[in-house]
Amino acid sequence: MKVAMIGCPFQTSYGYYIQHLGQALANRAEVQWIASNCGCGDPVERERKFITDACTYFEWPVIEDYRSADPLKRKARFFVRHAFNAVRARKYEGRVQADTDIEHFQQTLNAYGSDVAFRWLGLRGQSRRAITVHELDGEQLERPQQSRRYNLADAVLVHDRRVGAQLEALGVDPARIHLVRHGAHIPDAEPGPLSQRRNLVFYGGHKPAVGKGLDTLLQAFAILVAAPGSEPAPRLRIHGHYGFRAPPQGMALAERFGVADRVDWLNQISMEEMERLYSESWACILPYSGSFAGLPASTAAAQGLPVIATRRAGIPEHLDHHFLAIEPGDAEGLALSLRRLHDEPGLWERLSHGSREHAQRELAWREVAAVTASVYERMLART
Repeated sequence: MKVAMIGCPFQTSYGYYIQHLGQALANRAEVQWIASNCGCGDPVERERKFITDACTYFEWPVIEDYRSADPLKRKARFFVRHAFNAVRARKYEGRVQADTDIEHFQQTLNAYGSDVAFRWLGLRGQSRRAITVHELDGEQLERPQQSRRYNLADAVLVHDRRVGAQLEALGVDPARIHLVRHGAHIPDAEPGPLSQRRNLVFYGGHKPAVGKGLDTLLQAFAILVAAPGSEPAPRLRIHGHYGFRAPPQGMALAERFGVADRVDWLNQISMEEMERLYSESWACILPYSGSFAGLPASTAAAQGLPVIATRRAGIPEHLDHHFLAIEPGDAEGLALSLRRLHDEPGLWERLSHGSREHAQRELAWREVAAVTASVYERMLART
């Protein structure tokens, strides 16, 4: 089987996803990676920090979705942007190797956003087409009828059942939608016990202050630090693909809640550093109200790191029942859950071992690749 993977090549969460999925598929398929500059503006893109040089890459102008106050300028920019996106889609298609069986588009944003994805789906070719919807962008939500174009795909993959339900509500054929979880590297060594763990960890993604519950987290952390008998208080370590500098809005929130001196802004770190960080921490906190948390949730499970999280952002799909659930925005509930997790070693051990066993069964990259390959096989079997 020959597969052409189209998606972000930079050192971001999306790049790591494509790299690990492609490597795990290697014993089942010959995988080609096709990519271009994405337009996200992150340091890894501006500095062209590729995750690998094993991709067919090209540069093409990115016209931002800027809304001018002048209606004529806004209309002109709209047509120019869509024209450039149409050419980008054809450039992706033109680099697909001959005799490719499956083309798999990884929809994220900008150069891999809905406009490019829908134009790519409309191109006629011999290959079957799959698309993984990592997130829905604002443009398609403003024009919901556009999402019916997903029905041009042979398969639509999602990591989160809520996204699948949202696509169904937008008119996508439910028979085309498949749940495929985000994978994780499972270390051979067993997780260390609570006595060897230090500090708390939070993943801020690409935009830490948007849909991640960062304000809830910092308020809860302040409650935890100020509580009697809380010494020695842990440190809160924050990382994400938002860049190499601490986000000003996040630092302002830490100052506001009086915990700036106890927060370590690790910013963008490698996957190896992320795995090591999670193996050394005693709790991963994901108070997300939106966005997607599959990467930190699966990484935490693989490292036997208990998670305190909401039931949103794909967390139940990745952790099943092996986490402590909180409501979005409930800082006091989060603080109580943190104190409970620390003070009840038996609970910590149950969550640690339960999530680790779940990761081995469901989240290992080989398992994710097997589910993805089964979707490919069903696509090829359709007449």
